[in-house]
Amino acid sequence: MAHPLTYSDGSPVRDGDKVLTEGGTLAATVLEVALKAGRTKDLGAQGRGVVLDVHPRGLVFLSEAYLQEDPLQFVARGPDASVRFGASAALGAAAVVFIPVLISLFSGIFYAFSTGEVMVISLGRTEVRMESVPWAAGWARFAGPVLLLSSLCVYVGARSWSWRWWAAAAGCALALVLVSFSLWFTSLRGTAWFVALSVFVGAAFYAAKKYRQQREE
Repeated sequence: MAHPLTYSDGSPVRDGDKVLTEGGTLAATVLEVALKAGRTKDLGAQGRGVVLDVHPRGLVFLSEAYLQEDPLQFVARGPDASVRFGASAALGAAAVVFIPVLISLFSGIFYAFSTGEVMVISLGRTEVRMESVPWAAGWARFAGPVLLLSSLCVYVGARSWSWRWWAAAAGCALALVLVSFSLWFTSLRGTAWFVALSVFVGAAFYAAKKYRQQREE
């Protein structure tokens, strides 16, 4: 098994890390740690190394030999693999449902003008709750698709792990929530309950992850 690339203190270089390069003069983000020969061949490089998004120059590949002469300076850990996977999943899901969501937007606009009401939903594990509400109360039905479209526009041309990439992923995730649970957002009380439940679930997952990390250490 190949040994990992490390910083001067011995800690491993990981995807998403914030670093300094060229003697600490340029800020960069580690996009990928290329350790396998097949992957470095795909990148058009020989030997192991890292792919950096150097601000403002762009993408560069630094070989292991180069890093020995001019090592990266660690600044901060980026989001871990599970967070990056979740963000990627949100972007992928947004691309898949884009057309249905766009159709839903036009449908909502039509019914808002013709009847003054729109259909809102709340997805569950075994059932889908649906309810007709005044169009103003169903604002999430309209805001979700617009946010989804805007986020995908931001995503086009964005480099992995850049601020545009993360902004697009966050926007897509929020848009999917608004579209999938628009029924919750028809009242201030429902919105508060949904936010509180989301915070609780997020805090529980974070606490469980920190506990596992402490056990592994």
